[in-house]
Amino acid sequence: MNTSMPSVSTRTAWLVLSTVPSLVGCGTASNDDDGAVRRDSAGVVIVENTGEDRPLPWSYEISYRLGGEPDGPEQFYQVEAQQVATDSSGNIHVLDAINHRVIKFDRDGDVQWMAGTEGGGPGEFRRPLRIRVDHAGTVYVMDYGKKALVQFDSAGTPIGQTPYGSLGDAIPTRYGTFGSRRDFQREGGMVDEIVKANASDTVGLLESPVVPIASYRLEGCGFPLGRTGPVIFGKETDWSVSGRTMTVSTTAAYTVDMLNLETGMVEGIVRRSLPSLPATETLAIEWATINKPGRIMRSDGGECVPPAEEVVEKQGMADSLPMIDEVQIDRRGRLWVQRFAIDSTLARIDVFDPEGVYLGTLPEGHPWPVAFAPPDRILFVEQDDMDIQRLVIADLVTDERGVRMGEPSN
Repeated sequence: MNTSMPSVSTRTAWLVLSTVPSLVGCGTASNDDDGAVRRDSAGVVIVENTGEDRPLPWSYEISYRLGGEPDGPEQFYQVEAQQVATDSSGNIHVLDAINHRVIKFDRDGDVQWMAGTEGGGPGEFRRPLRIRVDHAGTVYVMDYGKKALVQFDSAGTPIGQTPYGSLGDAIPTRYGTFGSRRDFQREGGMVDEIVKANASDTVGLLESPVVPIASYRLEGCGFPLGRTGPVIFGKETDWSVSGRTMTVSTTAAYTVDMLNLETGMVEGIVRRSLPSLPATETLAIEWATINKPGRIMRSDGGECVPPAEEVVEKQGMADSLPMIDEVQIDRRGRLWVQRFAIDSTLARIDVFDPEGVYLGTLPEGHPWPVAFAPPDRILFVEQDDMDIQRLVIADLVTDERGVRMGEPSN
């Protein structure tokens, strides 16, 4: 995840402590049946999952698709994870950032309302980036152009906006506004920091380890292009909020921290004992070829992509590959972890029960959800040959393992 200055590709991820009562305060124990070892370290419950991958034979059945239409409410053709939000009734809210509007669909895909336009007034957007719906149905849109959270009630009526200051990313919750910021001035590189924003200041809650950075100039497009950022395979913090918990992946290891938003303290940690893989120049070139860092869009609609070899030479790389790319929590309290892959479309997805115990790894090619809706519905993005993206709404077909029903969280 990139938690620096947000772009349309900023990602999200968190674990729900309100649905995992047995994870917190379960004491020291070992369970050979599920391959997990639980221990308590200074009040933090750590679940260590041992063993190799085992298949989790879940599937899904597509219900309908949204988007990709030439006009009307479904005119949007670009969908990112932070542009989709659901509520406890299964309604779907899509931030159509290009058209500066929010569309609310019911769980059957019927339009309920549309709101927003380009501008600086109430209910208007300059550079909308992220959408969130709280427990009361209030819709928040993070507008980087306004540096404010633009708010709508459950019927789509504008009800004001709240500045969020200097945060690179911001998420409103009933416990306050939380976000991230990136410090490039640390000795040895950069640090991502998770903070709580108050009316007059911000309070630091969690920091990532220092990640080496590189400042360099790319010449491959015919003119110098200056860039500063983490080295290739440098772990960037991935975080998100669900209910009263923030779930965070900050290190290259297979570790997920659970931060209680009420207390501001880490209360649980989930791990898997998988070996890390060394980074190589060949893997770095393959990554740069697929992800195209330094890509420039030309005025004629084309693009210029600096040679992957030049990017790798000047940007450098970490010693090993990060283990985790993204994390999510579904509506039943299960933790989903997308493992890092050079080609993200081939990434493996692990699922854990609400206690943090590893259930298994989904079949290859299973899509990564951008959102979940009750009771067992996933939303994911598909892209056609014309690069048009649509939001797919599907129902999970599971064996009910790891289910612990809790209060739906928003």
